[in-house]
Amino acid sequence: MIMKDSDKKLIIYAFVMALIFSEIWSPVAEYEDYYEVSTNGNVRSLDRMKDGPFGSSYEFKGRLLKLQLSHGYQVVGLYDGKSQKTKRISRLVAKAFLPEYSESLHVDHRKGNRSDNRSCSLRMTTREQNCRAFNLPRKATSSIYRGVSWASNVNKWRARISPDKKSIHIGLFENERDAAIAWNLMAKQLGYFPESFNII
Repeated sequence: MIMKDSDKKLIIYAFVMALIFSEIWSPVAEYEDYYEVSTNGNVRSLDRMKDGPFGSSYEFKGRLLKLQLSHGYQVVGLYDGKSQKTKRISRLVAKAFLPEYSESLHVDHRKGNRSDNRSCSLRMTTREQNCRAFNLPRKATSSIYRGVSWASNVNKWRARISPDKKSIHIGLFENERDAAIAWNLMAKQLGYFPESFNII
């Protein structure tokens, strides 16, 4: 029986979807005998024997660990049998699943959501690249757009961008939207990631 092209495409699509939505587990670096981390950003302890009182031992059943928040980032406490250390989930996932992982690089959340620690939502960047990534909208500001503010002294909208912490004045504009468009154009020239652009 010869398989139709449409059937082949359907099988390939189903396989890809299964990979995307399946949860893959990998040992946590430096804690291989104790924990595993998944592509979905979950951490679980492993079944193992633990020392009990009076020289006895008992079987410890592994479980899914509860995550905590620290400065907006999800963290978890890991114990190696001697001491406990707090680790960011994003770095555990990146180290386990991102081929380009390096201790010298930053782990960037592609959409700015620090609680989304799926491997597909993370990437490795330099400090400079991280500054050019997605930023959540600031609260209590004069503009809804990134890099735009109201210049009350001239009654116009100012567009300004700060790559590498150096402020660059883009221009003054009569309306807020034009200032946001100008910011996007400059951001593109400076190599900002597309998801960091203002949605016009």
